Amino acid sequence: MSAEVQEHAERIDRLLKGDRQVVLAARIHGLILGVRNKELTIEDVTRFTNIEREQLLRMMENEGGRTDATASGNCG
Repeated sequence: MSAEVQEHAERIDRLLKGDRQVVLAARIHGLILGVRNKELTIEDVTRFTNIEREQLLRMMENEGGRTDATASGNCG
């Protein structure tokens, strides 16, 4: 088994054993980073998840980051 396949299998195993809240928090953090890095827009997140715009902005604020979607080009 290649190192890449082994690493992937280990990641899956950690996710399966992990606490659902920890996994959920990691996924939300990934979405927030995507918005901050301009890889996603706020509209992308709200369209493809059940997270509402205001809820996402609050989560971004709670993570201590910038929530000015207009300045980052993520307004709609």
